[in-house]
Amino acid sequence: MNCRNPHSRLQVLLTLTVLLALSACGSAQVREDAPEVGRPHGYRRVWVTPPSQDGPQEATELLERRMAQLIDQARASPAYQAETKGRALPLVWDPVLANVARAHAADMARRGYFDHITPDGATLQNRIEGGGLAWRRISENIAKTFSIESAHQLFLDEPAFEPNHRANILDREVTHVGVGIVRAAEGYLYIVEDFRLP
Repeated sequence: MNCRNPHSRLQVLLTLTVLLALSACGSAQVREDAPEVGRPHGYRRVWVTPPSQDGPQEATELLERRMAQLIDQARASPAYQAETKGRALPLVWDPVLANVARAHAADMARRGYFDHITPDGATLQNRIEGGGLAWRRISENIAKTFSIESAHQLFLDEPAFEPNHRANILDREVTHVGVGIVRAAEGYLYIVEDFRLP
């Protein structure tokens, strides 16, 4: 989801409707019978074998900070120079934005849905403004996975120069990030990355 300003129409760019888990070998398998999902690119659902044994149980706050580091590494990477033009600066960690993201991740985990819009109709704009944050540009990435690394790589594997999760990560105009991660009972991580230009 990406909005340029509060007066523009809220645009839903692409909801990642992918269910995945980290396999022992770390590779994803695309099921040919998986339904086409998403707009406008028709991404397929990716199903991966769950891990056979649990890894270390890191505190979700550490995972949130690590996810923010992965975002900044991608923004600085020469691999994405064509998209960033070298102008995607490191993002400022925004604790209020992180609380907004964490609350959305917790709500999805608690109520069992996976969407940028809550079952009650609350949008990213509603959540940001409800947190008391001013903004000129906002966007959001969501994932449901067993690892932050697999979610991050899945975002970056999306097509370049398209309005998608990859573009949100590499957006040169945003300056702040907040990441919220909640571990659900079944072991999945609900991950929300919120980006903002105040």
